[in-house]
Amino acid sequence: MADKAIRSKIPYIAFITSFGTYLEYYDFFAGSIFAGTIWPVLFFAPGNIVAATIASIGAYASTYFARPVGAYIFGHLGDKVGRKFNLMLTLLLLAIGSIGIALLPPYTSIGIVAIALLTIFRVIQGLGLGGEYGGGGALLMEFVGSNRRGLWSGVFQSSAAFGLLTASGGVLLASSILSGKAFLTFGWRVVYGVAVIAAIIGIILRFRMSESPMFLSLQQQRQIVKWPASTVLRKYWKLVILLAFSWLYIVGVNQLVVVFGNEYLSNLSFPISFVSLGVVIQGVVGVFITIFSGYISDRIGRKRTLIIGGILGVISLPLFFTMALTRSAVMVLLSEVLMGITTWWGLGVIIALYSENYPTNVRASGAGLSYQLGGFIAGIVLALILPLAILAGHGIIGSWPYVSMIGIIIAIISIISHLTLKETKDLKLA
Repeated sequence: MADKAIRSKIPYIAFITSFGTYLEYYDFFAGSIFAGTIWPVLFFAPGNIVAATIASIGAYASTYFARPVGAYIFGHLGDKVGRKFNLMLTLLLLAIGSIGIALLPPYTSIGIVAIALLTIFRVIQGLGLGGEYGGGGALLMEFVGSNRRGLWSGVFQSSAAFGLLTASGGVLLASSILSGKAFLTFGWRVVYGVAVIAAIIGIILRFRMSESPMFLSLQQQRQIVKWPASTVLRKYWKLVILLAFSWLYIVGVNQLVVVFGNEYLSNLSFPISFVSLGVVIQGVVGVFITIFSGYISDRIGRKRTLIIGGILGVISLPLFFTMALTRSAVMVLLSEVLMGITTWWGLGVIIALYSENYPTNVRASGAGLSYQLGGFIAGIVLALILPLAILAGHGIIGSWPYVSMIGIIIAIISIISHLTLKETKDLKLA
């Protein structure tokens, strides 16, 4: 159990580490909204909206391919130099990627260069996001006692849902007060780029925060591993894969709902303001469900909590599309409430679970690589398999059975991994 002096720092550390993760996910989810609505129109050749949407989703998903690289680089730094140092660098990358996309000229001005730059800036963001998770989560968990790790893990992870909430809320506000042309021209850019200012503030706050006491102890005892990320891949590679699959249903199914679901609702003739309202509702529910699932994992265990989430993941997409096809605004908004439950349950467990499975000298690397490998697999689904589902369905509207099947398979894979996990909620971090 953490002593009194350390416990007093936990709320502040939780805020600072979650603040950075929130900013990462704010831009991440804003990008997911625009990838299915704005970017196909703005950054790709006109004339074939289906092809433009597929290409836009591919550019968006490029972030997933960069995230494991970011996890390796910044996981190494987090375990070698310190959690605090690399967390400032990850926010810097976020700022660079965000301002680049916010200022990017359209296809009509610079042609195919717009597509190339969009992908490059998304990759830069992916590197930052990849490094953010392992270092921030490890630092927080190393301050927290074992009986409350699930709860604080839920608080940390809820910043992702809060990022979804505020990103979609910003889109809703801007699209409501601006004309369609004004929003397409500059409104979305303001929403997307506002995180740059917050990132600068975050860098300053992180400069002032305390380093992990467990990492400082490793330094004093000269037990720092020379190549921590490489050690994880060599010594713990089976565990990395297993833990990646454990949260695959969350990142995979949730992103199918947020990215493809937004485009699906747009094709059903729902306006972007309504689509954004639905995502806001999902985000509000997601914040509370994430915290609650972390809290409940301190009671019933990480394993049982995740199995419940995997089962909910199986039913998520069929439920969403069935309700969306009624074309009823009430049913669509209700489906977003249900998605806030079914696709966010279990996320609150993840950083606690990962931290408990890796020793302190490789924790940032192990947690980051496990988490981002799951994201990488989800990226393959979005970039390669989802377009095939759209083609098989002869367009966006007809592809929902194929997309639902993708989500079901992802969730079943996660459940299988959950069944093989060892319960870790009572373990003391070492």
